[in-house]
Amino acid sequence: MFFVNRPRMVCSVETIGTRIRRLRQAKDLTQVQFGERVGITQSTLSLIESGKTVDIRGTTLASMCAELRTTAEHIMFGTQAIGGALTPIESEALQLLRQTSDENRDAAMRVIRAIAIPEAKRKAG
Repeated sequence: MFFVNRPRMVCSVETIGTRIRRLRQAKDLTQVQFGERVGITQSTLSLIESGKTVDIRGTTLASMCAELRTTAEHIMFGTQAIGGALTPIESEALQLLRQTSDENRDAAMRVIRAIAIPEAKRKAG
């Protein structure tokens, strides 16, 4: 039997606003540019980044995540898996697995293990 270990999580003391600001600035985007890309005004983004509001619509949060290439979990809670963020294909696979029945999820994991375990052994050996 195989067991999959969940990654340890690291929590940050940053606020939602400071995380958004840090990620936005890392992409060299002004508040105006970022706001236009995610569909909010510069003044709304300023309120979010300053912590004066944390009322963010789901669609806005999704747009922010896509633009910043991060997860809602990271923006909202400051958590991330040790070892880095998920790649787009890992994120898609996880979303698809979450949408399937337990039976289909188990079948998918058997296929993944059948591919990954021999490959890992080949790389190690």
